[in-house]
Amino acid sequence: MPKRIFCCMGKTASQDGFYNGNSGNFLFNLALETFLNNPECQVEFSNKNLDEITDFERISNNFDIVLISSANFINAKCKNWLDELALALGKIKIPVYFIGIGLQADINDTEYKFLNKFKKECCNFIEATYKTGGNFALRGQKTAEVFEKLGYKDYWVTGCPSIFMFGKDFKINPKKLNKTELKPIINGTNCLKDRKINEVFEQYLESIFVCQDRFHKILKLNYKEIHPIKYSNLALKLRFGNCALKLLEQGRIKLFEDIPKWMHFIKEGGYNFAFGSRIHGNLISILCNIPALIYARDMRVLEMVEYFELPFITKLPKKFDLYEMYENLDYTKFNENFNKKFENFQNFFDKHNIPCIVGKGLKDFV
Repeated sequence: MPKRIFCCMGKTASQDGFYNGNSGNFLFNLALETFLNNPECQVEFSNKNLDEITDFERISNNFDIVLISSANFINAKCKNWLDELALALGKIKIPVYFIGIGLQADINDTEYKFLNKFKKECCNFIEATYKTGGNFALRGQKTAEVFEKLGYKDYWVTGCPSIFMFGKDFKINPKKLNKTELKPIINGTNCLKDRKINEVFEQYLESIFVCQDRFHKILKLNYKEIHPIKYSNLALKLRFGNCALKLLEQGRIKLFEDIPKWMHFIKEGGYNFAFGSRIHGNLISILCNIPALIYARDMRVLEMVEYFELPFITKLPKKFDLYEMYENLDYTKFNENFNKKFENFQNFFDKHNIPCIVGKGLKDFV
């Protein structure tokens, strides 16, 4: 008999009005959906947060487990929301599992002082999850250290589901390129305001900036015409910088409302290098066999790249040469250890009797 699973995709911690977060966050939802796409699962998907659900009795009586595709929930901004989650968890009578849950903190907060702002609420949430009989698949080792600091030792470190979408033998091998052949993708709104990175767009005229949220109203909802003052060239320049305004005029800022279309565009466009601070924007490129260098500016991104042993920097070098950075990319450790991490993620589901088939089903979506 198939395992009956209630899968809550929900909203992300970011509430900026676009996708209840940003388009990159749909990548890990898509990954979990593909893994559950097998005959051993009978799945009902919900796009609500757990605290927005009211039919807990129906869920408890008609399903075996609840899976929640999560992101940076261990976040001081989520203080009140974590208490609401704890209350909701108390109404569920079946095990609840959080997949890919991680922290959000400043990259220099190595002692995790951010916990002082919401320690009680965080503990309430974790304990409420354990009381259901469920568990946590954590995004990285730093979130594991937070659990340990709070006194909890029952967890699995598995990374984000999204990177496992092409199976256990997935590898990245950067090609040898001449400087004139480099066709980069830049991501991360903060990068648009950095003078060093701005020079990339002048140096590589076929380069693009892939947005995940901030330009949605301009590119997709035509707000520039609807609100000509609020979205005037001057207002956009003050908000995003002169480089962003030029790129908008040149049609070099892209935003995708669909993950398969996003992947198809960058593969067919011949792009060969990704750089920026958006972790899932970079992972989408990596899944398209486009090597990436991740600019880890916060703890959330840092723990992900460290866990998967992906190439990254935490500060921009004084001499910012994108081609030189491409030439120095090293995916050796990622390639050597990916298989073990894949098996570890599959073992999490097997251990908890959840019939997820990691890496299965992407061809049905892309």
